[in-house]
Amino acid sequence: MSRPLAEQVQRSLSEWKPSGEGHHTFAVAYPDAGWDLSATFEKAESLGGAAWEIALHRTASEPEGLTMKTWAERTANQMSGLLESLKVYEIDNGEGIALLRSDGPQARGTARNYYELVLNGTSTATLRRFQSDITPGSKRQQVPFTLTYETLGQVVEAIVS
Repeated sequence: MSRPLAEQVQRSLSEWKPSGEGHHTFAVAYPDAGWDLSATFEKAESLGGAAWEIALHRTASEPEGLTMKTWAERTANQMSGLLESLKVYEIDNGEGIALLRSDGPQARGTARNYYELVLNGTSTATLRRFQSDITPGSKRQQVPFTLTYETLGQVVEAIVS
């Protein structure tokens, strides 16, 4: 009997030994689960790190009847472990994209930090964190976010289940 994907992710990351400076990408295939995972960290340590981007790609056939809307809503409802819960922000069936964002971004002064999960069709998911300023003309920028490997396993499980 195979272990739950969250546990497999945790175990794989606990054995990972990144080296050198800069971004490090952890990439692994989970053929039994039907997913590939790519996690890029600015800094990685033994229990977690400063994540830059988490990406999942479905390698197995999608479940019958799965739509972007059902995937997005289910993911938002099951997501745990992040600083803010996610809510479905937009679904664009024409472009094949669903956008989930933090429900109540974290505020510090005029800055707002929020997660953004983009679902492309029903096969790819990408999680990032952004910071924006409420000052007119300000642009958002991607920022790293702290994740333990246990939390990353929970995030992955919420997206793929």
